[in-house]
Amino acid sequence: MSASKIVREFFAAYDNRNKEAAELLLAEDFTFNSPIDDHVDRVTYFLRSWPNQGGQHDRKVWKMFEDGDEVVVIYEASRSDGSSFRNVEFFHVVNDRIRYAEVFAGRDTKPVPSALPDASPLPLLTPDVPLDL
Repeated sequence: MSASKIVREFFAAYDNRNKEAAELLLAEDFTFNSPIDDHVDRVTYFLRSWPNQGGQHDRKVWKMFEDGDEVVVIYEASRSDGSSFRNVEFFHVVNDRIRYAEVFAGRDTKPVPSALPDASPLPLLTPDVPLDL
């Protein structure tokens, strides 16, 4: 299975609050990193981060880039209070399971544009090129 398909299945499990399905997609040695989680293990991820997803709704994946066993995703999601936010996540997949995930938390956002143009992908992996959203 492709790394991007595994990440999509993980997002579906997360968004549907299906912990059992999510557990099957994470490696036993899974590590999660974010601005508030410093390389936490699988058990800590489910204790600390899994309950926080309850306020997230309507994830819209803008772009997904796959390079072998690595995936980068840009998405926007709304919260139950009506606000929204944009994040970038990096995943490393080994043997069809997510071994590492890192969230680069974005800021609160304006309403999501109806679509990004497919013909001009965002220059995500070129840091010297400014993003013009």
